Amino acid sequence: MGRKKTVIPIHTLETAHGEGIAIRQLRAASAGDIYQPEAHRDDHYLFLLVESGRCRFMIDFEQYDIKQGEVIYVYPGQVHACVHADHVQAIALSLAPELIPAVYSSALEAVNGMQQPTSPDTAATGLLLQGLRLLEQLLEQPADLPFRQQMLNGGIDICTGIFTGVYQNSKPAGHHSSRPETIMRQFRALLVNNYLTLRTPSAYAAALHISATYLSETVTAQSGFTVNHWIHEQLMLEARRRLYHTDDTIKEIAHGLGYEDHAYFSRLFRKKTGITPQQFRAQSRK
Repeated sequence: MGRKKTVIPIHTLETAHGEGIAIRQLRAASAGDIYQPEAHRDDHYLFLLVESGRCRFMIDFEQYDIKQGEVIYVYPGQVHACVHADHVQAIALSLAPELIPAVYSSALEAVNGMQQPTSPDTAATGLLLQGLRLLEQLLEQPADLPFRQQMLNGGIDICTGIFTGVYQNSKPAGHHSSRPETIMRQFRALLVNNYLTLRTPSAYAAALHISATYLSETVTAQSGFTVNHWIHEQLMLEARRRLYHTDDTIKEIAHGLGYEDHAYFSRLFRKKTGITPQQFRAQSRK
């Protein structure tokens, strides 16, 4: 009998000079050659550009076929793995969240959890490849190269700008986010990063420096669902991650997610998913 698996592996971004950036050339002829095939989380953003071939990515229970010329990204904390490869060649850019310019991180946060493989146009793809290769060359330069960090920042700005631009919601030129749209985006960003510690609408309202009533009205108007709905949805996503990827008992998972009453957790899980935690684990592992 194998050792009980109690945690989902977390891959940290370790680089030679601690810049919070890494670029990898990934090549795999088949599933047996996949780099990091085990499902895991990252503590950083992962941006992927497929140059040739195709691969299949699993991100939080959804599987995405990504082919030549397409990009996708994974945000910190999402459970993911490459589950299939067919003569794929890709470039992976890993970035610490704090290195992503605020204008881009705000746009990404509005998409987090809903990202799909998508294709930049030919010009954008060409610029992205040039930017990634320039970053790769800069990272190989000595740490004491004059203005090295400033040049890296410029390359990061270009590459993340192109990646983010692909995912930017199509809006009329000159469109500016309304106050409710901004609040909804900020709430989603807080939620995906703090769902284990912020558990109530009032806690999110306080973090956003607005009243709980205003947050509730805004989120419901923007999404059609309540703040509590989104909080529970995020917690149930994490429950599904742990049910599938670990061998923790239902009680251990419930307690790990902050539910002291594991029977209540099971009822909530069934209400949200239509099946019990035990049924989900059994069905998803078939």
